Amino acid sequence: MKLASFDIFDTCLVRACGQPNSIFDIMGKELFGANDNNKWRDFANERCKAEKRARFKTDNTEVTLKDIYQQADFTNITETNNETLMDIECMIEASVIIGVDSIRTKIASLREQGYSIAFISDMYLSSDVLKQLLIRERMYQEGDSIFVSSEYLVSKSHGLLFNIVKEHYKYAISEWIHFGDNRHSDGKMPLKYGIKANLINHKYTVSEQQLIQLPYIFDNGRNALIASISKAVRLSFSLSPEINFSADYIAPLFVPFVFDILTTANKEGINSLYFIARDGLILYEIAKELGHNFPNISLHYIYLSRSSLYFPALEDIHQLTEIIDENKVADYNLSEIIFNYCGVKIDNKAVSKFKSVSELIKDEQLRELLTKRHNEQRELLFQYFLQTQLATDSAINGIVDLRGTGKTHRMINRLLESKGYRPVKAFYLELGKSRKPQPDNSAYHSIINNERYFGGNAVMLENPPILESVYAVANHSRTVGYKLDEHNRVVPVFEDDIQLELNKKLFSYNKAAVCLWAKLYLATKAYFDNNHNLYVGLSLLKNLLVEPPVYVLKLFSKVQVSETGIEKTYLVKKLSLLEILNRRTNSRGLTWFTGSFSYTFGYFGNSALKLLKHLSGLRHRLL
Repeated sequence: MKLASFDIFDTCLVRACGQPNSIFDIMGKELFGANDNNKWRDFANERCKAEKRARFKTDNTEVTLKDIYQQADFTNITETNNETLMDIECMIEASVIIGVDSIRTKIASLREQGYSIAFISDMYLSSDVLKQLLIRERMYQEGDSIFVSSEYLVSKSHGLLFNIVKEHYKYAISEWIHFGDNRHSDGKMPLKYGIKANLINHKYTVSEQQLIQLPYIFDNGRNALIASISKAVRLSFSLSPEINFSADYIAPLFVPFVFDILTTANKEGINSLYFIARDGLILYEIAKELGHNFPNISLHYIYLSRSSLYFPALEDIHQLTEIIDENKVADYNLSEIIFNYCGVKIDNKAVSKFKSVSELIKDEQLRELLTKRHNEQRELLFQYFLQTQLATDSAINGIVDLRGTGKTHRMINRLLESKGYRPVKAFYLELGKSRKPQPDNSAYHSIINNERYFGGNAVMLENPPILESVYAVANHSRTVGYKLDEHNRVVPVFEDDIQLELNKKLFSYNKAAVCLWAKLYLATKAYFDNNHNLYVGLSLLKNLLVEPPVYVLKLFSKVQVSETGIEKTYLVKKLSLLEILNRRTNSRGLTWFTGSFSYTFGYFGNSALKLLKHLSGLRHRLL
């Protein structure tokens, strides 16, 4: 017979919390909550010491979970009995375990080649517990075998567990290959017993390594936990740059951000949160995963955009200059601007004689056309607010958006208050300096305000639309208005978008990764340090802007963006010599110089960029 055996932990299965001892931290947090750091740390410490005592006292090469808890004394820590604590440990272990997709694929391939499958582990948990985990992760099938050191009281590390396997198969194994991560137990010892060994190394990515390598003493392992969650999420899917990016950059920022929103909303007694399309879609999906911890908050997704909201929210069309910057009219076709903001198609010849929006609305015919559109959409928009219960006096509502100046918030409240309804509060990741103060009943919360970027963080001011176009990409196009369906309900009208299929693909990857990440964020109790984790997510964004990885730039090269809603440009592209010499971002042709420069020079891009910045700084000093 042919046999393929697999180590279990860190080969077939990985822990989202990283190190095995982190399980005991999670147990302590589960038992004592966030407000008693000493209790849960004392619990974790005693659990570790109990295992050392059990191993010291045994004559065997392995111990069982029961042996460990017989040596544990939690008398001054918790009244929970040891039997219950063992059950809690198994439950938490199961909650943070993730199956590795590449190993799942390898097992399936070897089955097709006629190999019998065995799982071998040096572990104090029982084979029944491990079997259930392997079944859940679609690795174990009926007829497979599991050999666990705690049940045979011998280990792989001493080689004797491999003998047990040979005896089980009555020495009828003609070909045996073994897969595992430990150089000694899964490499040296199998070779000693005539078994072909294949070492498995589930590596951390560069961004994950940067977090792992920070000194433990300074952050109590919090950064390593974030890296471990990202790694577990990556490994649970087939190899994909989209999944890698979502797990390493998007989720570590957006999951703590949404958790912060839910925490704040809960404290302020907000009953419902409305996530604004399109940037809010991925945030909404995350909120649904985290919402189990916030049962008093109902979650909604609402189709709004600059095009569908700003114009109808005005009291009349003479206020049009409040939403259209007259200074930008000269840069773009006036008919395109009117369509973008008002949804009205006007022949370019009809508006070519006008130099401004103020002049245009003085024309009686055009004014009538705009007024008709305004009145229709204003009525439909308000019906939509009633239909979604954003307009209500019986609850306190809040909206969630990604970034901006707060104008969406102001325009929503402008319409609500004009109809006699309660204004809503707002939550943003980032707000610009042109924001306006709001009264307490319609206050906003933001994590960062971009006028406060300075020093090394000034790079964030150059932030291209990565957040909107990649981090928060949606699976539908922009809402440009509303209509009534056959059931007399208000439904959104979407614009045509040539990039929609790509956006749907990116969103599907993002959703899969961030939702699993959010689930593991709860399971590992990482949210106990949510403020710190939010800072880590922002730091990863900053690192991305300063030194973007090559695989990310290749991914970004497919993405088209538009900050005006009129023209689209690629997020990154290959630069010409003239564009490099000019070294400036032009919204009509070049969206992100740093990314485009690095993309142009490939794997040498970041080094070349550092040299360019050095030469530029030297030039300034010389002049």
